[in-house]
Amino acid sequence: MAQTKIITKENILKAGFLIIKEEGDNKLNARNLAKKLSCSTQPIYDSFKNMNVFHEELVNYVRKFYYGFVSENHNNEKSIYMKYIKNYIFFAKEFPNLFKFIFMENPYKETVEEQKFASIIIKKISEAGGYSEDTAFKFFMQSFVFAHGIAVQIVSNYLDWQIDKIYLLLEENFESLKLYYRGK
Repeated sequence: MAQTKIITKENILKAGFLIIKEEGDNKLNARNLAKKLSCSTQPIYDSFKNMNVFHEELVNYVRKFYYGFVSENHNNEKSIYMKYIKNYIFFAKEFPNLFKFIFMENPYKETVEEQKFASIIIKKISEAGGYSEDTAFKFFMQSFVFAHGIAVQIVSNYLDWQIDKIYLLLEENFESLKLYYRGK
């Protein structure tokens, strides 16, 4: 009778997620994964060709968690765009190790999910502001870069501002961009 696989690929990805969330990705290796799963390293290598393949899949796994998180309404914002930007900051504040892992320590690779996510936001900006898609994309990128700078300062412990103060900065930046692009 064939032995049932107890440690699944999903279990291994969840364990990697927890290691990063709790300790950071510098603690992510096969030995620590095995320890977290209470097993040997064999199930890890049975499920993944090597640690590089595991790492790539884990980046996608954490990104899916991120997409779910920022899609929820953590800040009662009506504007889909401001909800996204505020949730991006909130994610950095709540999950600094996960933020570093997907936005600072791994090179950006545009995925289908990323394209879909960005296109929805850009379309909403275009519709709400009456902008062309090109202008909406510029609007999106300028405010994203602004928010990313704040988020990086949060996770690197450079800034220790209250979330309300940060949200006010984001709102002021958003309003400034609306005024700027209204005149174009």
